Amino acid sequence: MRKVLGVVLSVFILFIIVISVIGLHDSERSYEDSFRSDYEYNVVIRTSSTLEYVTFYLPVPVFENRSEVAESLISENLHNMPDGWNFSLVDTEYGPMLGITADEIIPTYHSYPVAVPEDDSIDNADVADEWSTSDEYSDETPVLSSFDFGMLLGVESEIDTRNPFGKEAMLAPKYDLGMVDHDPAYPFSSGEEFQFYEYDSFIYAEYEAGPDSRVEISVTMAGLNQWWVYGWSYNGYDDSIFTELTGEQEGWVSAEGQVVTGKGSYK
Repeated sequence: MRKVLGVVLSVFILFIIVISVIGLHDSERSYEDSFRSDYEYNVVIRTSSTLEYVTFYLPVPVFENRSEVAESLISENLHNMPDGWNFSLVDTEYGPMLGITADEIIPTYHSYPVAVPEDDSIDNADVADEWSTSDEYSDETPVLSSFDFGMLLGVESEIDTRNPFGKEAMLAPKYDLGMVDHDPAYPFSSGEEFQFYEYDSFIYAEYEAGPDSRVEISVTMAGLNQWWVYGWSYNGYDDSIFTELTGEQEGWVSAEGQVVTGKGSYK
């Protein structure tokens, strides 16, 4: 009887080992087949009033004085880039930047969203009449829309998301870069690899506008590695700048920058 139990136990242990090996092999294969690395780049511009004769130079992801992201953005002429805006890659005193020119940029204000009954169509004329837009603020159109565009660029090699400085494409220029205590409001402020940095940067802005006009500009990028093993996992870093301008502009203006590294899983 003991001999039979010993055989059964040995077979069971062998079965567990085989299943574990198969599971490990499947996990490794799933990881290798699904693994991908990408740079993501986004620009958001909001203006409270009409701007005329507009020129912007905005930071782009740069590595070794080249921006593949900006080159792809311009060459692919993405569908979400605003009509009437012209894009180019400009070599500035601060390095390559995304150049944007437009005869004018007119804001769009709209009304609050209208709830559409489940059995009704959004194309219904009565529903459409409840949605209002304007080029200026009013009680009927209090919500200011933003102009936003960007792209996702896949890369062949794994991105170093723990220490991307000098190794990966990042927004430029960066001045007075330094590690700081992370912002407790930041949603990814956890994990042993997480680090938070702040720096100063510049953008160029030139346009005619009223003295009370307000323009907000944010530029963000991320380096991401993603893979599937019984669910999606990732690790990454974020790099972003922000500035807010009032009235007419003609020249370089300062912008606040932040970098977050070591997000996600590294197991």
